[in-house]
Amino acid sequence: MMYRAFSQSLLRPGSRYLQTHITPQRPRAIVSSFICSPPGPNGEIKFAIFKRSQDVLKYRGKWAVCSGSIEPTDETPEAAARREIFEETRLCDSDIQLLLKTAPYNIRDVHLGLEWEIHSFAWRLTKGVKSIILDSEHTEYCFIEPEELRLFDHVPLLDVGMNKIFLDPNFEP
Repeated sequence: MMYRAFSQSLLRPGSRYLQTHITPQRPRAIVSSFICSPPGPNGEIKFAIFKRSQDVLKYRGKWAVCSGSIEPTDETPEAAARREIFEETRLCDSDIQLLLKTAPYNIRDVHLGLEWEIHSFAWRLTKGVKSIILDSEHTEYCFIEPEELRLFDHVPLLDVGMNKIFLDPNFEP
């Protein structure tokens, strides 16, 4: 009976507990970059996914594309994407070519209670690109075809971003 009285008091209008849990958060703006290899002999598309290390705060051990927050110092989402790619892979501007950017979209991670505003980009590696050098955020990477994503334990809703890129009528590898 004591629990019921306590839990009902949490739901009264004006309760600080109720306000804490219903206050909407502003979505966190991030970039998500699908780094593609040049098309294969039959036109097949492959993109890089990276396994997140134990040194990161979110999604440890999950596979993801190169991503990160848009910082106040980033002039544009594209600039943020280029910065994140360099930080995480050591690929510089001359190593990548922008193929496509999508309109921002929001997704919600109900497990973390976070909403993300995602700016997705597709990039192609240029000829003669150097090797990818991973930073401490990732332990390994590989190139996969879009159909193979389901075989990996990836971050939530990565398939949504993948479809926004690869099903876009303007996408040309």
